[in-house]
Amino acid sequence: MSLSDVKTKYQENCKLIANGIDPMELKKELAEQKQQEIQKKIEQKERHTKYTFKNMAIEWHSLE
Repeated sequence: MSLSDVKTKYQENCKLIANGIDPMELKKELAEQKQQEIQKKIEQKERHTKYTFKNMAIEWHSLE
């Protein structure tokens, strides 16, 4: 990370603090939101792969 990047990040954090926002809490919230989005995408993909012809045939044969 360059010195100019550090300075920019410092200034951004100072603005957040001046507005009453804790930068670490904001970072945690954003990480949680990203994790939830990833989990949602994984669940959607699992739903799509669950209903393939092969999986449906295996499930149908297991019911007999």
